[in-house]
Amino acid sequence: HFQPRYTGPSPTSLTSEQQTLRQSILTSRPHTGLSGPFGPWLAIPAIARPAQELGRVVRYETSLSMRESELVILLTGAKFKSEAEFDIHVGEARR
Repeated sequence: HFQPRYTGPSPTSLTSEQQTLRQSILTSRPHTGLSGPFGPWLAIPAIARPAQELGRVVRYETSLSMRESELVILLTGAKFKSEAEFDIHVGEARR
């Protein structure tokens, strides 16, 4: 029996803290939104806040250029056969 993947709490049931986190995630991910772990993380703000911050730092506050960062993400996705990760980041790497 197929069970769809949990995508997180519904937008209408979010607390004000979850709404703020949701907007922060959507702002930082304009092309991909809440795909992947981001929607489910909203269910537990104590996980969502530091995870969002960690992602921001490792993606935007390194010595790598954005293109280099995207290429590293693609290489990691290829190594672990993560088609979704590849699909999400291939467009960014081509810019």
